[in-house]
Amino acid sequence: MSKRIAPFFLSLLFLLAVGCAAKGPVQPDFTLGSAGAAVGRTLVISIFADDPDYAWTASAGDTARVAECCEYLRIAADYTADVAAAYGKRADVIADFEAHPDLCYRAAFPASMVSDDGADEAVWQFIDAEIDVPGLLARYEAPHCVFFLFFNTDAASGPVTCTRTWYDGMPSPYEIVYLYRMDSGVVNCPAVYAHELFHAFGAPDYYMPDPEFAIGDDFVAYAAQTMPYDIMNCCSDPATDEYRYDAIYNPVSDLTAYYIGLTDHCDLAGEWGLAPSQHQ
Repeated sequence: MSKRIAPFFLSLLFLLAVGCAAKGPVQPDFTLGSAGAAVGRTLVISIFADDPDYAWTASAGDTARVAECCEYLRIAADYTADVAAAYGKRADVIADFEAHPDLCYRAAFPASMVSDDGADEAVWQFIDAEIDVPGLLARYEAPHCVFFLFFNTDAASGPVTCTRTWYDGMPSPYEIVYLYRMDSGVVNCPAVYAHELFHAFGAPDYYMPDPEFAIGDDFVAYAAQTMPYDIMNCCSDPATDEYRYDAIYNPVSDLTAYYIGLTDHCDLAGEWGLAPSQHQ
């Protein structure tokens, strides 16, 4: 793990000032939501959120946890680039908010966010009011972005990390990863970060039925047998069957590559009658 500690809380006023800067006049055209495909340049914009149940403090422990989140984002970004390169594509995920502090924000929400089904609307309102998304995309020459909302959850937290992915008719184009530092009693590892990022790019889970993708129990059983450690099926390390915190070694199947926009065809999707990739 990197020994660099982000000057996160010391730069809070600066980050808030960036967030409150004048908004750009033109909203980007997010045809398939803000994430698009895992090709080209994508910004990961981090928001460290407080709510009545969980908060980030200026303590040494929380400062180290913030730096840990940044390191895991870096690992997930590098993994995404490697996956794309294996398919002859280029993916440039800019997620390191230590190196790019204008990609990191603080937010305080008056209602519970971890257990509230209405959290999406509150986050979208915060983004619209406080983050100059068009300006950031122009500054980094990036057509796409994903928002990671970090919560300082503990071992007692019940909800599981998840992603608000784009759907046709969604009131906002912004795709949000709700990254709980801990869920199911375990600190989430870099593979979880990559798994959720790939959701934003368009990939489904393979470990449970999903009618939207025509994934049924039969395909879930097939995936468990044939691609048990695919990043969209499992976040544990293939060698140890446990979470790994220094790297990601989970394979990416042709099906996952198809769903995140790295290929335009996958025989498996046709054989099983799965829904086509949104990137077609």
